[in-house]
Amino acid sequence: MSNALLEQNDEQSVADDQWCVAQAEKNGKPLLIRYRGERPRGVEATAFPFLLSATWAYRPNGFGLPSAEEIESMDKFEDALSTSLEGSQTAHLMVILTGSGERDWLWYARGEEEAMSQVNRALKGHNLYPVQFSVQPDRAWKAYSQFVPGNDSPSGAGGTFGIVQRAIAKAFKAFGR
Repeated sequence: MSNALLEQNDEQSVADDQWCVAQAEKNGKPLLIRYRGERPRGVEATAFPFLLSATWAYRPNGFGLPSAEEIESMDKFEDALSTSLEGSQTAHLMVILTGSGERDWLWYARGEEEAMSQVNRALKGHNLYPVQFSVQPDRAWKAYSQFVPGNDSPSGAGGTFGIVQRAIAKAFKAFGR
């Protein structure tokens, strides 16, 4: 991983299920990170022990980001899954990474089969999306915890910058980038 530069929107509160936004740089291109500042109220990590990732590969523009048309399709995909998975308490969306020709959504799910069944129901009637899914155990929510301040990071890691930098490196390593 190349140098990562980070800009974070510090005006956002993590209360009331707020999302945080950060921007890093990977190989000279922006990497946009959207993540929940904390688990949704009433959601226990032990009840959602599976990390469900959805990866959408796209043709990047000169900045490594998707076109406006693709963003619109990605938003429809995300909205359909969020409504279905969170509405049914099957999974919770926690992190979205966008850059270098891919968008990754990271969800925490109760179970693999239940989540994929709900995904299929949510996307019924939609055009096919260029998305690949994977599910793996993550009982301790390690992938998500890399994005949250207060993670037990080694001293000198650079606060939130260090957490996000390590999280990006781990996310790319975990998802074979």
